[in-house]
Amino acid sequence: MTAGDWGGAEAEVARAQSALQEIRGLIGEMHEINRGLERDVREMREQMRAADEERAEQARRGELGADWERLQRRIDLNQTSVSAVVRGEDGSVEAERLREHADRQAQSLAELQEAEPEEGDEDEMGELFGVIRQDQAELRALMTQVRALPVRRPEE
Repeated sequence: MTAGDWGGAEAEVARAQSALQEIRGLIGEMHEINRGLERDVREMREQMRAADEERAEQARRGELGADWERLQRRIDLNQTSVSAVVRGEDGSVEAERLREHADRQAQSLAELQEAEPEEGDEDEMGELFGVIRQDQAELRALMTQVRALPVRRPEE
């Protein structure tokens, strides 16, 4: 090997070391992003748990109606779960009524969104529907998460 060959090899090694350093930096950034995502997921799970506990307390007090109160008693006894109700796996009369009510509300909201706004109400309605669409997207995301949760089956 000549001196020129060594110089070329040294340049290649330097480029490889530089690339390796860049890759290490990117991996570090990915680890940081991953830690942030894990933190966000923990916070979201905690918020969902707190919201579910608040809903359960309201149901126990009868604030959400008789159907939710009866369902909550069954949930507390591990005879059903919120996800079983949402998924349609709970065939009780109360669960059916809650799903039917949710379907009617969703249909009413869809019809309201399709309705023509009166003159002058367009900006306000547009803003309102923007908020509603965002809420719907968040609800769909939550429903997807609920559907993905493992369902505890009551012992038979």
